[in-house]
Amino acid sequence: MKRWWISWYVPEEAFVPLTNPPNTEILGWWCTGYDASGRAILCGLVEAPNLVSAKQAIRKDWAVTISWRFSEERPDDYVLLSDRFPINGWMIGRMGRAA
Repeated sequence: MKRWWISWYVPEEAFVPLTNPPNTEILGWWCTGYDASGRAILCGLVEAPNLVSAKQAIRKDWAVTISWRFSEERPDDYVLLSDRFPINGWMIGRMGRAA
């Protein structure tokens, strides 16, 4: 399985996922702010075999109009180590699981 670092925009009122926590392919997600038009800017680490599947995983829990910002493939064992994107709660087990 590959890991994907992806960012996307959603309408401000729809920045939280439909389920909490989101589906198991989503290893973590964060709202990093809002753009000039008021859309929420989200980032997430997703585990999926390819980019199409990673984006489908995001669409499962953000069933709104999505505009993609970027997507980057990361190593299979990639874990975020940043104060900007804290790993907590439900993310801890998912980030550490074997790829």
